Amino acid sequence: YGALPGCTVIPGQANFLLVKLPDGCRDAGECTRLLGARGIAVRDCSSFHGFPRPCRYVRTAVRTDRENRRLAEAAAAEFGGLTPRRQHRRRAAALMIQGTSSDAGKSLLTAAFCRIFHRRGVRVAPFKAQNMSGNAAVTPAGEQIGTAQLVQAEACRIPADGRMNPVLLKCESDRTARVILKGREAGILDASESPKQYLEIVRSCYDEIAAEYEFIMIEGAGSPAEVNLRDRDMVNMSMAAYAGSPVLLTADIDRGGAVASLAGTMDLLRQWERELTAGFILNKFRGDPSLLEPVYDFLLEHTGVPVLGLIPYIPDVGIPEEDGLGFGGGDDADADSIHILLIALPGMVSFTDVQPLAWEPSVRLTTVRSAEQLNRHPFPDAVVIPGSRDPVSDMQYLEESGTAESLRRLSSRGHLILAAGSSASLLGESVDGTPGLSLLPVRSACTREEARRVSGVHLPSQSEVSGSRMEVACSIIGGCGSEPLIAGTSGELLGWSSEAGNVWGISFHGLFDSPPMRRWFIKKLAALRGIPVSDGTGSLDHALDRLADTVEAHVDMDAVLHIAGLR
Repeated sequence: YGALPGCTVIPGQANFLLVKLPDGCRDAGECTRLLGARGIAVRDCSSFHGFPRPCRYVRTAVRTDRENRRLAEAAAAEFGGLTPRRQHRRRAAALMIQGTSSDAGKSLLTAAFCRIFHRRGVRVAPFKAQNMSGNAAVTPAGEQIGTAQLVQAEACRIPADGRMNPVLLKCESDRTARVILKGREAGILDASESPKQYLEIVRSCYDEIAAEYEFIMIEGAGSPAEVNLRDRDMVNMSMAAYAGSPVLLTADIDRGGAVASLAGTMDLLRQWERELTAGFILNKFRGDPSLLEPVYDFLLEHTGVPVLGLIPYIPDVGIPEEDGLGFGGGDDADADSIHILLIALPGMVSFTDVQPLAWEPSVRLTTVRSAEQLNRHPFPDAVVIPGSRDPVSDMQYLEESGTAESLRRLSSRGHLILAAGSSASLLGESVDGTPGLSLLPVRSACTREEARRVSGVHLPSQSEVSGSRMEVACSIIGGCGSEPLIAGTSGELLGWSSEAGNVWGISFHGLFDSPPMRRWFIKKLAALRGIPVSDGTGSLDHALDRLADTVEAHVDMDAVLHIAGLR
């Protein structure tokens, strides 16, 4: 961050730096006394053999970015102003959530703290250096970012921004991923290549965000203890070090093995990484909390790190997750519920289209992954096919698994079938020349285009709707037997239906984000079965408040605020 005028740093082979002091400092003894009065200890090298007298050399250990800044600022106050090596804007304080594994709850905890700090009057923003997820979202500016960061921005009540997730990797195959940089498509990355090539972009985005807000909530990825990926890391401990951020490490206790995961992770971290780790959070707990008291003592004794929170398992949290569906089940809904099935395609992307339906008390969502599971639910009120990164391959899967025939049978019986995004192409007679489900008399094509926001009107309800089209988009190339369903404000057709009205092709994602559209849809399904429907409607904002309330009640917030530098 800067160098003192006349000060020379001499690197060594050990974990120390030898520093020749500027002329403004009389000798090393004076330096150690003055800095010591500020709570900073450096080694006076006067006793070292061969150094000139008076000795102007001190030795300091290699420390974290935050500690180095503190040393530089203290030295500047005593011996003169800083001469910046490069110009930096003011940087916000930060707190980072890392996990012992994927799906440990990092995204939701980050969102919870975003909302907690926002409610305390802190101007907070989210950041995740690198995501690998097919569940992307589109910002108001048309930039693609991970859905988790979009949700976290909502938790902060600020607009989502492509810089909040500068590197998004969307899997194309087992060895390749499509690269989205700062929200825009930027080519293909092979598994043999390191995403660390984008490090400067990540740091630049972080510096810009950190200059615009008071506080940054950073999310890690996977686990920081993957020793084979350590040299590639730019999202876990290396990001924490760059941001000068303490780390809270979380583990999913519902799965079992959480204590071993926390202790083992700490054992595998390097010393400087352990020093960044300020606390543990045990997540998704069910049972008697008193049974965990020996765990707290063991972890503190074994690692030196305290457990700061025990978060209970939150059923139906109602918040889109990065790689999980956020709902599931498999149990039949009760007779007075609207029962909606989600088809889990192998190439499924943007599956959070149905998440808003989970906010409705009258709706029960079930994920099905095979024709056998689908056939266990012979009377669903609706079936939703989410987006696909490869519609042709997923169409072949539907045929080979028998799911296609089950969908045709449900359609013939009048059950509502809805496909969103690129999967809308599966409903037609063909998709890119491959036979489709033939539920709509159209031929479709999937093309690549820039992600963008769209808006329109759902014609049967006259509800205004909006959403996003991803880079794999569906369009009609032939056939005229379908009925217009959603008219885009720019003149394009965004949705079409069968003549009977029970098959819907929606060319974008986010149809049910509109409360009026969502309520109309639920009331339509309820009327078809003659069942009552609740008037209450939920929202993402309500779900975020509920999550924040739960986390705040089960975490030592005084300790967290102190660690974060907010108290």
